[in-house]
Amino acid sequence: MRRNKSDTADVRLIADFLQSEHSKLRPWAKPSADTLQVRELSRYAESITQDNSSLKTRYEMTTNKPILRSLRRRIKVQEKEIADIRQRINKIVEGNEALHRQRELLARVPGIGDITCQILLA
Repeated sequence: MRRNKSDTADVRLIADFLQSEHSKLRPWAKPSADTLQVRELSRYAESITQDNSSLKTRYEMTTNKPILRSLRRRIKVQEKEIADIRQRINKIVEGNEALHRQRELLARVPGIGDITCQILLA
């Protein structure tokens, strides 16, 4: 509840915080190979999902039959690809005890579904 704001005051505040919380701090550790793989797959799935959303918007805006057929095919292929990626992520999580435990905890939170769990794990 200090009234003044200065670099010196900020440094003291940070130093006091670190001193009081030092025993609770853990050093940074490189994520596991499985976590990195889940992250990469999740980001790729999100990229395809955004692209698919664009295609769906384009589909709604056009009346040209050949374009509609093409867009339907592309949307269907991408949806299948997204499902496949999500399935791969689930296999990785199931095979990694730490990720599996984290997913179980996340899944207990109301409103958190499979895709959100995968994103948070990534």
